[in-house]
Amino acid sequence: MFQRVAISVIIAFMMVGCSTGQNQPGAALVGTITGVVTGPSGPVSGATISLSAADGSQRSAASTADGYFEIDRVPAGTVQLSVSASGFAPWQTNTVIAPNATTTQDVRLTPM
Repeated sequence: MFQRVAISVIIAFMMVGCSTGQNQPGAALVGTITGVVTGPSGPVSGATISLSAADGSQRSAASTADGYFEIDRVPAGTVQLSVSASGFAPWQTNTVIAPNATTTQDVRLTPM
């Protein structure tokens, strides 16, 4: 009798563990994009980084004094990344955001 109860409890715990996995249907897969914006003289502070995701969502950030930027919770997949800063030509590329990971995209701007 004890073995039957013990086995039932173990099976119940296993079933609960299987139902709480991370890959729940409907859960959006997202990632993070980071990078450094530079120009010929070094980091570019205050550059505007904009991205458009395939689902139509748009996000933006500004580069810090050392040129660093980070945008999190970006839908996984291909996004269009654009960077603009005063005195520099606009920059644009497509990049792939990996789910549950950080994608790095450094940017080198050209003076106008």
